[in-house]
Amino acid sequence: MPDPGESNNVDEDATADADSRPAASSTTSPVNFVHDSSADLFAAPNGSALIHACNCVGRWGSGIATVFRANYPAAFDIYASHCRYYNNNIRHHVIPNLEPEDSQEQPVRLVRLPLGTALVISPQASDIALHGRRHWIVCLFVSRWYGARADSEADICRNVNAALRDLAQQLTELRILAVTDTDWPRYLFSNRFCSGLFRVPWEVTSELINEVGLNITVCTNSEHRRAPQHRYANNSRRPSTRRIPFGPLAREW
Repeated sequence: MPDPGESNNVDEDATADADSRPAASSTTSPVNFVHDSSADLFAAPNGSALIHACNCVGRWGSGIATVFRANYPAAFDIYASHCRYYNNNIRHHVIPNLEPEDSQEQPVRLVRLPLGTALVISPQASDIALHGRRHWIVCLFVSRWYGARADSEADICRNVNAALRDLAQQLTELRILAVTDTDWPRYLFSNRFCSGLFRVPWEVTSELINEVGLNITVCTNSEHRRAPQHRYANNSRRPSTRRIPFGPLAREW
């Protein structure tokens, strides 16, 4: 969902034919849309979107979220502002339920925003200056809280499903409304989101990705990265972590 504090997009190097991009599927497909890579998530090509799972209280304080915060402090500020807005303006929306068809559960659930949505943050100029990469940041709101207060596995799965569907819709809208090929993210990358601190088996999350039908390159070596120690004052130090470049594995969504 759009954030009132999000700044204008920054030009990106990547270009592609928007009409050639397949629409996201809304039903289960035998096609595997999850593509593993040993490359570094944070070395993804310019113009790519990096996806990760977030709480709704405005905190990137542990796990890979600390690396996102160190590399993309401006994007973090937008995310935190988005969370504050919905904490101060309580609203709800309906998301699909993932219970079996013969269950007594209702087919939909009412949840508090921004749960079950995606926040798509365009590349921010100060983040680009920090590390030289033009990345979109996608926040999937999968749990209200974090740590011991995180939602149950079943609730997180419902929220992931809804957030991925919201992301697919937003990506389609960005493509349709784009004036140039730099107005939307060309490729999607992620870690194995939700499999760490949110404790959801990756096989479950990857199946949810396949159901939605978004091509995502998953960087399997990114779960235990430490936040780089940038010198913010003069920007004289770049992240020193060894980065494995991407080959032809990146697939357009």
